[in-house]
Amino acid sequence: MTYWSLRKRREIWTLTWQGWLLALVIMGASFVFLGRHIYPFLATNSPTHGEILVIEGWLPDYALSQAITLLNDHNSGCR
Repeated sequence: MTYWSLRKRREIWTLTWQGWLLALVIMGASFVFLGRHIYPFLATNSPTHGEILVIEGWLPDYALSQAITLLNDHNSGCR
């Protein structure tokens, strides 16, 4: 009858509470490290002074004003 059983008993390895605590500390430290060091990588600003300025639509009004100022300052030296 055990041949047709839908479950079986098996031994598995799992973490103790100290192992879970260590894993959480390592994950938390990783998130803090990434949070502090990924911003300079993602927020690079290296304008190429081309003829087209691409602006994303979700920018607030003050950022659009700064983009227009940047565009006008760049174009005033070209003409």
